[in-house]
Parts: sequence; C-alpha cells; structure tokens
Amino acid sequence: MLVSVLSLIFAAQPTSAPAATAPAVPARALREAERQMLQTLGLPTKIGASTDSTLAAADNVTPDGAAGLDLFAALISRKGLAEGLHWACWQVRKKHGVSAITLVPTRTDLPEAALVKALGAADLVRQSGFLEEGRIVPHATEKSKPLTWHWYSWLGFGIADGRVAVIRTDHRIVPAPAGEPPTLPGHDRPAAATQPATPKRPLRAVERSLLTALGHAVTVQAYARAGQNDPAMLRAALADILQTLKMRTLSMGLEDAAQNASRRGVQSFLIWPHKDQVELAARAKVLGEPDAVYQEGYWADEALSNDPKAGPAVTWHCYSWLQLGVVEGKIKIIRANCDALPAVTP
Repeated sequence: MLVSVLSLIFAAQPTSAPAATAPAVPARALREAERQMLQTLGLPTKIGASTDSTLAAADNVTPDGAAGLDLFAALISRKGLAEGLHWACWQVRKKHGVSAITLVPTRTDLPEAALVKALGAADLVRQSGFLEEGRIVPHATEKSKPLTWHWYSWLGFGIADGRVAVIRTDHRIVPAPAGEPPTLPGHDRPAAATQPATPKRPLRAVERSLLTALGHAVTVQAYARAGQNDPAMLRAALADILQTLKMRTLSMGLEDAAQNASRRGVQSFLIWPHKDQVELAARAKVLGEPDAVYQEGYWADEALSNDPKAGPAVTWHCYSWLQLGVVEGKIKIIRANCDALPAVTP
C-alpha cells in the first residue's frame, strides 16, 4: 500500500517565512483585470505554502502544507491561475489549513508601473520581507532584495527591483467562492493493481520518439515505496524529477529522472504530458506489441479516479518500465515504474 504522494507544478518548495499580519483590505472575488494580470504573468515556476494552526483549528482540519501544495498544484495545473486561483486557495485552506501560497510566476520582468496601470491603485501597499532566489525571507542577506507588496484584496504582488517578482495569497481573507467548488476526482491515487512483470531494459529509439511527440511534462505526481513515506524525502525526489524534466525533454530526461527517483525510494511517478491527443494506434506498428497491458483507474477531469462512474477506463500499455495511460485511444498520462528499471547504479 503506497501512502506517500506529492504532485507539484515544476519546481516547488514550501516557504519557511513567517506569515505576516493579514492586511486590512476588503475580502472579495478577483476582478477581471486581476485575472488578466495572472494570465499575463503565467504559470508558477516555484510554489510554497504556509500553514496557520489557528486558521486550521477554526476550519476543524489538521494543518498539512505538503498535502496543501499537492492539491493546489493539481487544481492550478488543470484550471490555470486566472480561472483556478480563487477555487484552489479556498480548497487548500478548508482541507489542509494552508494560510498562504507563495509562487514565482513564469514572467518576472513586468514593471511595477505596468501592474499599477492595469489594476489601478492597490488596496494596500507596504514593504514586508525580502526575496532571495525565489524565496521570501524575513531578514536581509547579501543576495536578497526588499519586497514591496501591492495588495488587491487577498492577492498580493511582490515588487523587487521595480518588477513583479512573486505573488502571494492570503487565505485568511479569501471569501468563499460562489457555488460549489470543483471536485478533483483522482486526487488520491486509485488502488494500485499488481504491476505486471516486464523486461528491464533502457528506452528504445521508438519510445524516445513517442516521448518527443508527447512534449514536455506539465504535472508530475510521485509515489514512495511501501515503508518509505518520509514527506521530506518525497519532496526532494520530486524536486529532482522536476528539475531534470525542466532542463531536458521527456525523450532525453525521463530515463535519468526515473533512475534518480528510484535511488531516493520512489516506486513510480505519473506525468501529465503537454500534448495529450496523441493516438496510440498511430504509433502501435512502430512500437510493436507491449510487454503487458492492464486496466487501472478511470479518467475524470484530467485525473485518475477509483470510481467506475467517473469516466472512461484507463488502459495501461507497458513497454518495460514506461507505461502509457490510454483513454479512448489517446495517450493521456505516463507512468514511470521505477521498480522495472534496469539495474540502477548507486
């Protein structure tokens, strides 16, 4: 039984900076201009979470930053920041006691003047903390830069050197979203089927070609081997996977990522590819017969579910340790089965 799971967007790390006092600003939903700004800044390249025991107690939940990061990343990777941020913040607060999310957006060169021109005067502007290599720290260091925050309700934009460098959300003043929050089927992994025995070998050229067609990794979710459920270990392993796949393509980086993950105690990890419309039938002749085929899980809202009523079944086509999750003929998800890798050197 695998009990450890973590999935994040790109490289993620929890911040250790203490939470600031909640800003005295109005609690409201995001305005269209603010959503457009999030769209402009792009997806996160780093994510961190802070928890608040008082807030968690009020919501009758146990604070869990790692689980909150997992859920936040899964929601954002499917909904995007502009459409999904409010929902995601509310969900991680109510389920895991997360009081704030800090993220570094893809774009970090937007001038402060452009932010103010697009959004107007902020509800609150104040200097708080310092930015050091994508992390918010409470005290100045040789490498840090002071942060000036423009707060628009619960959404804060951190300015360093005159440019938007970081975004922070304050969940203590996030209002409940209108309507029911979206569910995330498959946030918990389906019960693992017995993995079929497959030959242990390196990737073939035809499999690398397929990975090239699937593009880059959008989301990664990792599972520890039984008995190795240290969250810090799993976060470190996931960071290694993400760093490898960020610097290299799936075709060139997946094998190394899997070997490094195996050394760290990861049994398997899932990858949501950027291009998820590739038809397996178009590649079947070149790939040849799979080493094994089995059915596990159901596909709903771009995630795996245990519920047979949630969506169509996922059929896994195994080529040694590389498993292709096929839904209605299309490769939607990849699993790297680290236990089926050829011998991993220490």
